[in-house]
Amino acid sequence: MAKATVEKGGVVIVVGWDKDWLPVHEEIEATDDIRKTLSSKYLQSNVGRSYERVVNYAKQGRNVLFVRAPCQIAGLKNIHSKKLSLEAMKKVTLVDLVCFGVSSSFLFRKYLDESFDRQKILEINFRSKDKGWSRSSFKIVKSDGSWVLEYHSKNGFYYGFSRKLYLRSTC
Repeated sequence: MAKATVEKGGVVIVVGWDKDWLPVHEEIEATDDIRKTLSSKYLQSNVGRSYERVVNYAKQGRNVLFVRAPCQIAGLKNIHSKKLSLEAMKKVTLVDLVCFGVSSSFLFRKYLDESFDRQKILEINFRSKDKGWSRSSFKIVKSDGSWVLEYHSKNGFYYGFSRKLYLRSTC
């Protein structure tokens, strides 16, 4: 869906990582940039001005694909239904992901700071398939070429998430 939207001159608003390894909404307008936003985040993302950007793009007549958790989709629906004409609303495609709940970004930042040097992280993958598809793992790739790969049950952050210890109260 993202590739088709971009190839037709549209914009995709999806979650990627910021420089501090926190999830943030990004605008994708080139097919080469889609790959960098793939993979699950399991954290509340910073919406920033993305709702406003969706409305502006739709008013300009551009197709927009917005992908996120159901609560953020509901927030966008609430805003764009008040600010967009029916014609402009047809330009917006919303994709809400199946969601177990999200953890606090504050807590994840604390976990990273206590366990890693964030400046030396190249990649974070909550569902790495390096140990196979039947048992996905948490993986962090570091700038020196090394990595940490742990089954979810062995990773402190993911274990707490899966046991609903870190879910946001709104979830």
